Amino acid sequence: MYVDPNGNDSTALLGRLDFPWQTINAALNYANTLISSGSYSDINVHVLSGNYSEPGSINLNAGGQITIHLEANTTITHSGQAGVWLNLSGTAVSVVGAGRANSTILTGGAGTQLCRLTTVSSLELRNLTVSSESMNASRLIDNGADCNLLIDNCTLIAGPAGTTSYCYVIINNGNMVSRNSTLVSLSNYIGSSAPLTPGAAINTTDSWIIIENTSNSGARIKLLQTQLVAKGNSTAASHFILTTPSSAGTDSILLDDTYFHTTFRGSESLLNNSVANTDNYYIGGTIISSGSLPNGTWVGQPAGLVGVFDQWMVATIDPT
Repeated sequence: MYVDPNGNDSTALLGRLDFPWQTINAALNYANTLISSGSYSDINVHVLSGNYSEPGSINLNAGGQITIHLEANTTITHSGQAGVWLNLSGTAVSVVGAGRANSTILTGGAGTQLCRLTTVSSLELRNLTVSSESMNASRLIDNGADCNLLIDNCTLIAGPAGTTSYCYVIINNGNMVSRNSTLVSLSNYIGSSAPLTPGAAINTTDSWIIIENTSNSGARIKLLQTQLVAKGNSTAASHFILTTPSSAGTDSILLDDTYFHTTFRGSESLLNNSVANTDNYYIGGTIISSGSLPNGTWVGQPAGLVGVFDQWMVATIDPT
């Protein structure tokens, strides 16, 4: 399938570059219909260069695999919408860009903005930028239980800047992997005094880059060569990672060459919000954080690397 700003949703034909769709929404709806009918199980949607305005929500619930290829110089705007653009239920979706500077998705409105995953869905984002920096979004991605999220060579920016609204870059209640990527929170909207208290109710006046708001199990967060950036100032900025492990001593996150930057020393680097259950952070490479020490019941693994390759509350510079 092909999509072109000069196409026509009414006359588009499958597999015809000379008869493309005009909107990505219409192409995705048709792809979902084809998979639902059993005609196809794997569909590629090629989005040609240009600017696309895609209002409303798309429900991809027929299963199968949909891969969206973005050419260079492509910008997708989901603007002025109070809700999610892509609702995934039992479907695997990959969005593959042509580089962070060349493929951009802009979101807007309030609520989950880019994607919500439910019912064993998966989302892969590769080689692109997703940003809500000029709009009022409370989170970019909501990754549900039993769902999988991969972020590879991407920049994700959640806003807005300042103290007008809290934001989460990612709500993760499934499994997520970030590789060679940068996750940024622009919000310095925090209402709780640092340090936070493990076991307290999650306060929606606090901003987080990654947050688990329900109990989760297993090795569910893996950050490899990933930068977490909490914009703000010396008195307020987003926190980094909140976890809610569901079983004692068996849960874990992987931090492999992970860099946390903030100018607010009260930013929580790692907060285990479960009082009863221990969480583990595995050191796969260096961990450098200008945020606080891990808060709550944490065990660093392997023990021989703790204090050598993980450094907390040290000065950092903004990598963005």
